[in-house]
Amino acid sequence: MEAAGETPASRAALRYVLTAAAVAALTATTLGYDVGIMADAALYVKDDFDLTDGLNELIIGSLNFISAFGALLGGPAADAFGRRPSVWICCALYLVGTALMAAAPNWGILLLGRVVTGLGVGVAFTVCPVYVAELAPAELRGRLTTLFDISINGGILVGYVVGYICDLAIQDPAAKWRTMLALGAVPPLVVIFFLGLLPESPRYLIMRGRLSDALDVLTKTLGSEGLARDEFESIMSAIGGGAAAAKPTADDVKDAAAASDDEDDLDLSLTPSATQEPATWEEILFPRTRVLQRALFIVMGLAFWQQATGSEAVLYYSATFLREAGLKSRGEMLLGNIGLGFCKLFPECLSLLYVDALGRTRPLIFSSLWMTASITCLGLAYALGWGGVVVVLLLCSFMFGFSVAIGPFTWVVAAELLSMRYRAKGTMLGAYPNAKLDPNLNPNPNPNPNPNPNPNPNPNPN
Repeated sequence: MEAAGETPASRAALRYVLTAAAVAALTATTLGYDVGIMADAALYVKDDFDLTDGLNELIIGSLNFISAFGALLGGPAADAFGRRPSVWICCALYLVGTALMAAAPNWGILLLGRVVTGLGVGVAFTVCPVYVAELAPAELRGRLTTLFDISINGGILVGYVVGYICDLAIQDPAAKWRTMLALGAVPPLVVIFFLGLLPESPRYLIMRGRLSDALDVLTKTLGSEGLARDEFESIMSAIGGGAAAAKPTADDVKDAAAASDDEDDLDLSLTPSATQEPATWEEILFPRTRVLQRALFIVMGLAFWQQATGSEAVLYYSATFLREAGLKSRGEMLLGNIGLGFCKLFPECLSLLYVDALGRTRPLIFSSLWMTASITCLGLAYALGWGGVVVVLLLCSFMFGFSVAIGPFTWVVAAELLSMRYRAKGTMLGAYPNAKLDPNLNPNPNPNPNPNPNPNPNPNPN
């Protein structure tokens, strides 16, 4: 925001938006934390409850499997209750699920906890990118929406680090995995603590006819009543021709006018027809316009290919790669996972610098070509026996290619392509196949065929 440093009001508005985006994106940390922490905790869970390989896979993979169905709930929840209350719902599901997992007396309760947490993850995947995109000013929207994917990868890295620390600091195996899982409650608690200070999406408020509330939020996020009025009229114009209007009351229109210094500057002629109900399922599943058809095709296609690239599978097979590199002990492999997590996180942080400068198409093409070259060389490395160090370097190169664009840009594109009326349910359609393709559905692709326990077990469940 170019004017961010010019006045105290604009600086306060920038801090307000950044805080809201960071808090909302923090909900994604829970999914990343689970991926990272289960790399270590799964072994202790299996031993403590004496689980078979199949049952252990079911318990671990259930979270991602259920998150696909949670994504189906996220769109209707965001439209029915609002964006901010839906963030609260996903945090409540996180806390209940974490409590069940950490205190589980048997594997059945542990599985129930992962199911509840998975529902929260699915809701977060749909709601949080939409909330951030609708709250952020246009010039910051790309960078702030990428925070969601950055939070996932930050959570993975934190999970690896916490697992390593707990492994060193706690002696009792049962206390180790329970502590690891219980610490997953920290991110949703932080979000709930700050959520009361954050606004509802102004676009959702307009869609529901709460015009004065929307103007108030826009003033806080833009730092100027004049800019807020301009943005207000822009949003109203964008949705002014829709049907199924949620008519604003006379008091709403009066309050909206009162919020402006100059009533003539605010185009209230738009208000009787500009507010809309969210799109119906029929409109989403059977789009009638080519524009909407293309937008949904791109959103679902990007979400599909984000997982189909195999980036998450590479993470879950990381133990195999690390063994090839010569890392044998439990501590060495956990440290190796931490390094891999950093390689995945760092490029996504860099993407904040160029997401708006370079646009979307060129970085996505570059990311795809880089990943293709890296995975091809990785296959050749195995076929030609190039050695473990080369394999690990190519693994990091592949994760770099994913994280520079395809990882963080998918949800940015979804939020930008879909108009406000279709955004929640449209994003949900992208989140559903994205979660269904997650390799955590089979989190142990390399079970140890040896019936005798390995004195140095693989710290990654895969």
